[in-house]
Amino acid sequence: MEDEALKTNVFFKGVYSPVGYKGSVTRFVAILFCFPVFISAIIPSILYRWSLKATTIIYLPFLWVISTAFRKIKNLTIELKKLRTGDLSRLVTGYSVFVLALFLAKVALMVSWNDFADWVNGAVIGQFASIYIVPKEIPIWQLVSFVNALLAIGLFLFAGAQLFSIKHGEPRLAPSLVEKILRTTTFVRGTLTLYTIACTLYITVRAASDWDLPQLGTKWFPWL
Repeated sequence: MEDEALKTNVFFKGVYSPVGYKGSVTRFVAILFCFPVFISAIIPSILYRWSLKATTIIYLPFLWVISTAFRKIKNLTIELKKLRTGDLSRLVTGYSVFVLALFLAKVALMVSWNDFADWVNGAVIGQFASIYIVPKEIPIWQLVSFVNALLAIGLFLFAGAQLFSIKHGEPRLAPSLVEKILRTTTFVRGTLTLYTIACTLYITVRAASDWDLPQLGTKWFPWL
């Protein structure tokens, strides 16, 4: 009777064995003892794998920079033409000239105009513009943007000079040295770009909490 009751009991159904009541109780106690040990062993492993995935997400942009900068250059002349006449290269160069002009204008205004910071803060869009202009100082990320812009313009001019030498048969740098210059400059620019993007995103997210943004609608269709 006692064994039959154990067989039909839902609680002991998964741990009952033909050895009888003592064996079933022993197995049940073993499960209760091993379960916490199993959990304590498996959770750190899961957390460690999650941390590796999170770290991978963080370092993924740097992997992209490395793969872009140190990829194999099949044809150096074509690569130089891309840097000189490519649409993306021209866009980057034009934006770099714009950044360079803004930085120099800010430095000139800070030096020659004592009320520059008050004017920026008191402007109509002063609350929005001041977080990016930072009229009272020159942040590191702005200085990095300035250096990055110089490198972009310098790389554009360097590619043009090398193409001119190739076209007219003039003495030029060794191809291996040109490749090293291109790879190093691309890597440095990519790293600096990631740094400035991260700083800009952080500044924007932090400031957005204080902005009085317009409310977004919740209806997908006007008749709902």
